[in-house]
Amino acid sequence: MPIVLFKTNLPNDKISHEFHKQLSAKLAEVLGKKEERVSVTVECGARLCRGGNFDPICELHIISLYLNTSTQTQAATTALTPFITQHTHIPANRVVLSFQAPEPFMVAIDGKVVQR
Repeated sequence: MPIVLFKTNLPNDKISHEFHKQLSAKLAEVLGKKEERVSVTVECGARLCRGGNFDPICELHIISLYLNTSTQTQAATTALTPFITQHTHIPANRVVLSFQAPEPFMVAIDGKVVQR
C-alpha cells in the first residue's frame, strides 16, 4: 500500500488532475501494486528550491512496504523520472525521489496494521 507525495513548486494550473491519475497508475505499475492500494497526494505551489534557485522542481516521496533494495529503487527511479519529465517538463536533474520502506506494523488502513 504505497503512500506517495508529489510536491512541486509549479502552480496548480500546471499540474492537471489527469496527471494525478496517470501518476497513480504509473506508480502501481512500477511498484507492482494494485492501484486501489496506492495513495497519491499532489501538492503544487510549494516553496521548493534546489541549488539555491527556484527553477521548476519536484520531489516524489514514496513510502512502500518491501521496497528495500537498491535494485528496486533504481528500477523505480529509471521508470518514474522520464514519466515525470514528460508530463511536467521539469528537467530530470530537478526531479528528486526519496524512498522509505517501513515495517508492515508501521502502516495501517481500515483500523488495522498491515500484516506480513
